[in-house]
Amino acid sequence: RTYDPVILEGLEATVEKIILNHVANSPLEPGVQLENVRSSAGARGMVIDRAVSRLVERSRIEIDGSVVRPAGWSPRLNEREQVLADSILREISLKSDEPPAVSELVASLGEDAPAMIRYLERAGKLVRVSDDRYYSPAAVDVMVGKLRSTLEPKRTYSPAELREVLGVSRKYLIPFLEFCDVTGVTDRRAEGRVIAAGGGRRNRP
Repeated sequence: RTYDPVILEGLEATVEKIILNHVANSPLEPGVQLENVRSSAGARGMVIDRAVSRLVERSRIEIDGSVVRPAGWSPRLNEREQVLADSILREISLKSDEPPAVSELVASLGEDAPAMIRYLERAGKLVRVSDDRYYSPAAVDVMVGKLRSTLEPKRTYSPAELREVLGVSRKYLIPFLEFCDVTGVTDRRAEGRVIAAGGGRRNRP
């Protein structure tokens, strides 16, 4: 299908500006959702897709799944952001099996903490165990290792027994066990949990 070159070029400029503005204002995000670009550009259907395709062909932008960003661009931390990232990782590692909640990190480190935590999760430096709590990958591996090495196959363990194995309070135990259920480490039963066949983490949520 043929489009008016003037309209198409104007739409391309709009799309590129939307993307550049987003990464400038949200430098820790991996880019902007393509659907958000479509809606913000005020154009629908094939014409917006053609404009995006032309920008990709000319190496102005790149698409990664549902995310679009300037070609060659990636999040980079400035000095202040690096200090915040280091502070978050340090706080979470101080008591690695009972890390602070996101709300506690906000209280101690400021309102920029949640965006940085999401950045660190995408970078593989944190694991989201529940909506409000993140662990270091090393802590998750240690705790999962305790379950794998201690739990007998096919035997059902109560929360109290699992609390003894992991050595954490119930506040931390239940969300971690739910994480283990989702990631394929444990299988939940009515009376407790069984170590899953293979005991491996299939997919982190």
